Amino acid sequence: MYEESRRHEPREHMGEIDLIELARGLWQEKWVIIGVTAVVTLCALVYSLMLSPVYETSARTIPPRAADVAPLNLGRAQAGLSELDPSGVYAIFIRNLTAETTRRNFFVQHYRPFLIEQGSAATRDELTRRMREDIVVRRPDERNNPHITEILVQASDPEIAAEWNNIFLQMAADEAFGDLTANTVLEIKNKKTVLERRIEVLREFATTQREDRIARLKDALNVAEAVGVDAPQVTAGRTAAEDELSQMIDGNLAYMRGSKAIQAELELLQARENEDPYIGELRNLQQQINLLSLVNPAPKGAALFTLDSAAEIPDGPIEPRKKIIVGAGIVLGGMLGSVIALVRIAIRKRKVSSAI
Repeated sequence: MYEESRRHEPREHMGEIDLIELARGLWQEKWVIIGVTAVVTLCALVYSLMLSPVYETSARTIPPRAADVAPLNLGRAQAGLSELDPSGVYAIFIRNLTAETTRRNFFVQHYRPFLIEQGSAATRDELTRRMREDIVVRRPDERNNPHITEILVQASDPEIAAEWNNIFLQMAADEAFGDLTANTVLEIKNKKTVLERRIEVLREFATTQREDRIARLKDALNVAEAVGVDAPQVTAGRTAAEDELSQMIDGNLAYMRGSKAIQAELELLQARENEDPYIGELRNLQQQINLLSLVNPAPKGAALFTLDSAAEIPDGPIEPRKKIIVGAGIVLGGMLGSVIALVRIAIRKRKVSSAI
């Protein structure tokens, strides 16, 4: 009997929710829900309109072609310098593109002056951190296409975003070209120094050889005069052996050439002021130095990267996303309005229960 009586009790006494009654109550509070939703949606719309628009531009680079780096290699091989390859040149460009020096120069010359002109009161450190978010260099497909590099630039003005992207790329290219030029100048200088030092050593060696030759000729002259040999001592009809001939020219038998021949060569050696014509390797070394002087460290027409896609003025901002903000306002407004309506329904039911 008790269970039967419990079965016929009102559902609200059993702690259950009557969905039909709940729906009826919410319908009665529909204007509250609509009003709250409208207010929250309006606030979301105003908030989205107050936010500054953010525009983003993208540029992509890939390694240069062999023809792009050909001007950098003009005369290098002939001068004994290693040629530059596209991958190595591109690596220097990427290093400067991601270098802190490039970012610092861009910050000082373009980023900070523009924001100050726009009325920004942020400190230098705050602007520096902000620029790290506004200018991003990345590899979008590291695994499949590691050679592709993307530069993303965000700004409040679409034209400024595109301009900054192009300027940042050009600054990195200029820095990289400067590094290549400096490296080439240093490479040429070091190569010339080695060659000039080699020439200096050869000249010193030639001078020493001449002095040694003079000393030997003086000894041979003394011997020839002492034994009374004036002319070469070669018997008619007899050909001197190779060893004997060598000894007569520059050995112990040099005195047999005769004092007249020895004296003539001695005077010639003593009067010589320049050893260059007698250094066989000298002209080749001098030619290498001349070829090094013909290498242009900063040739025109060279490219350190290929611009796969240039930065263009964006059609619209990426932020704020007004539709998402307004949509979220509608959802949150509806939820808040429903909560308020449920509270009003609960209060009304409590009053009815108290009256009974």
